[in-house]
Amino acid sequence: MHRLIRNGIIVVTAALMVIAGCQEEKPRVTIKSELPNQQFINSRTIITDNGITSAILDANRVDVYENRNYTVIRDSIRIDFFNKDGKRVSTLTAQNGEVWGLYEKVDSLKATGNVVIVSEERNAKMETPEILWVASTHRIFADMVRLSTEDAVEEGVKFEATDDLKSYTMKNVSGEVQGRDIAIPER
Repeated sequence: MHRLIRNGIIVVTAALMVIAGCQEEKPRVTIKSELPNQQFINSRTIITDNGITSAILDANRVDVYENRNYTVIRDSIRIDFFNKDGKRVSTLTAQNGEVWGLYEKVDSLKATGNVVIVSEERNAKMETPEILWVASTHRIFADMVRLSTEDAVEEGVKFEATDDLKSYTMKNVSGEVQGRDIAIPER
């Protein structure tokens, strides 16, 4: 009798395994930990300071995460910076970016991928892989840059400047100057 029960259990177990193997597997749904609350394609954002336009940000794609007060910009960024008189003073372009601050004053933008800032007034061009722009102070920061003007090229690290590139500092500077007579002070 025990042998009959044991054989019966083996047959039932084998039958259940065959039936389970024949059942259609349900597709698994992968849910991302967080999806954007809003998405904008070909968007334009105007940043103002006391009612005066200080910057205009154009982007191909913007993903907004409201609960984190955070925005991701993908596929192309262009920011035109304006002075207090409304004149465009410089333009930043990059591949991607991240913005902190959404509903209150924008705090900062981190731009990455072929970042270039062109200064209208200085006729200067700054290039870097990554930059941080703080809107409230109108300042930009980069780990390493290449700054070109009509007659000079400088490269350095720990770059800090106004967003119009009128004043800047950097360390470990190297470069070359062309077309000017330079007097080297005697030591």
